[in-house]
Amino acid sequence: MDRFATRTAVYIILKKDDKFLMFRRKNTGWYDGFYNLPCGHIDGRETLIEAAIRETKEEVGVDIKEKNLQFVHLVHRRSDGNDGYFEYTEAYFAVDKWSGKPQITEVEHGEALEWFDINELPKNTLPYTREALINIKNKSLYSQAGWKKNFKISLIAAIGKNRELGKNNQLLWNLPEDLKHFKEKTLGQSCIMGQRTFDSIGKPLPGRLNVVLSQDPKFKPKGVVVCNSIEQALARASNYCDEVFIIGGASIYAQFIDRADKLYLTLVDSDFDADVYFPEYNKFKMIKDGKQQISNELKFKFTEWERKK
Repeated sequence: MDRFATRTAVYIILKKDDKFLMFRRKNTGWYDGFYNLPCGHIDGRETLIEAAIRETKEEVGVDIKEKNLQFVHLVHRRSDGNDGYFEYTEAYFAVDKWSGKPQITEVEHGEALEWFDINELPKNTLPYTREALINIKNKSLYSQAGWKKNFKISLIAAIGKNRELGKNNQLLWNLPEDLKHFKEKTLGQSCIMGQRTFDSIGKPLPGRLNVVLSQDPKFKPKGVVVCNSIEQALARASNYCDEVFIIGGASIYAQFIDRADKLYLTLVDSDFDADVYFPEYNKFKMIKDGKQQISNELKFKFTEWERKK
């Protein structure tokens, strides 16, 4: 068997009382909108300790000393993205003494520097960082990420009385409550969509891994994982999350409906002139029937469905 070189990175847990410091990623092209610890790859001819000291200074502007660094965890992680397949060895260090005031120094790539309690992590914490922090809390020195394949496939959509979805690649209604509902359900998870749906959104959804199905070899937008098959999309979307959301459009829903475990459907109580429709879902049973609401003169409700046994 050929030897395989892994990439090496360090993660730094700045501790204050019972909280630790994280910031939200932006404009990096990978997991933007997710919270993460100060971290970075090791440079050539650099030790783990040296990398931890350097990355802490570069990312949050504080100075730490080697004697104050405590190794607390090691992660072996797999990553399967646009730039190929890689494995990572990631060392986590905790530190409770430093000089200087923490601040985001790379403002083009970070925002919202905040202190968090381990029991109150935001939903859009980077999945493998969340898992590592929980394992550290449980005093485990080692964990793996990206290897498990136990995940749920869920379709999420808003549909009219006749399963209408949209027309001319646009929604048929304006329901702010539904957009909020969509964000609450999908935040921190992976979203698979077609290229036309991505084009209609116009940018990657923050705080989610965006996986786009496309057959166009020239389609390479920043901040998304591009796949050309369902199997490839599921493999990449399920690396770190427990639930993969299928968010459209109509042809993508049709390709995934027979694989779906769950449906999140916003039922809009009206008829619409549409050119695309949600597939039949008579193999699912309703498990949650939300209260009817009214917005912009439209009646709607949030429902959840599970595949019949």
